[in-house]
Amino acid sequence: MKKYGEAVFGTVTEEYPCVHTSHGSVKGRNKRGAAVFRGIPYGEACIGDKRFRKAAPASNWKGVRDCTHLGHKSWQAEGNSDLTAKLKLDLILEAYEKEPEQMGEDCLNLNVVTPGLDNEKRPVAVYFHGGGFSAGSGSLAALSDKWAREEDIVVVGVNHRLNVFGYLYLGMLDEDYADSGNAGIYDLILSLEWIRDNIIAFGGDPDNVTIMGESGGCMKVNTLMSMPEARGLFRRAICESGSMPVNENTPEMAAECTLALLRELGLKKEEWSHAESTAAGARFSAGGRWKGFFSFKINFRIVCAAGIRQRNSINDRMFRR
Repeated sequence: MKKYGEAVFGTVTEEYPCVHTSHGSVKGRNKRGAAVFRGIPYGEACIGDKRFRKAAPASNWKGVRDCTHLGHKSWQAEGNSDLTAKLKLDLILEAYEKEPEQMGEDCLNLNVVTPGLDNEKRPVAVYFHGGGFSAGSGSLAALSDKWAREEDIVVVGVNHRLNVFGYLYLGMLDEDYADSGNAGIYDLILSLEWIRDNIIAFGGDPDNVTIMGESGGCMKVNTLMSMPEARGLFRRAICESGSMPVNENTPEMAAECTLALLRELGLKKEEWSHAESTAAGARFSAGGRWKGFFSFKINFRIVCAAGIRQRNSINDRMFRR
């Protein structure tokens, strides 16, 4: 472990380094001495009758999985938080090695950047992206090789379900879907469980995990700090903007959002289960009438429930000295 102020250089020498995880082996890419792994699955794709439910851990695979390319980000309105499309900067395209981000429902994947694949137990920084609960991507973490080398840390960026797919509340229609309004938050817990079980193989310390986020990412951090299921999965939290508990729905508010969606889909309340087949990204992206459900125009966000609310990290006693 380096001392503060000392220069750190990545120790990875293989062009395509490989790591064995609890689900199978993954192949990454060497970027100036740091190993970068993109699109590592941590959860199963939530499609069909799995849509709107808590995700299961990723299935095991045989052989070595190619993790040199970005995984899918959640379906969302293009331009909300897609920096490449929004700013059209050649610098960003170059940083991403001209690899465009694709959207899809199989978006439960993460990116890992580490300066060394060894027995060192480095601090782990987990980045939850901004964009409210409607947009964004965890792919920026794939560009953090310089930060990982300079600070001798492991950086993780997480993709998870957003907007309709992560926060559509169906609990008032079927008690089997009581957790549906917070599926996206439970994705983050699943990603932290993957980190707990696997990050040591990437040179990280599972007992020294810091979660961090800005704006919508900060809201997710605040929420995780209140959830018993997340206890023990991280040691520290960094909140940047979005710290006040203002972006949450009551079950009644969330139910109104759901009924608005059903009306747009042309479904009666008792026909809600058809949303499992009609809520695919292709249907939503076909014409502007659907894009409001991806964007900030409709308030899909966490649903207050037992053990789920945002902490006020400004006034909460746990942050007072």
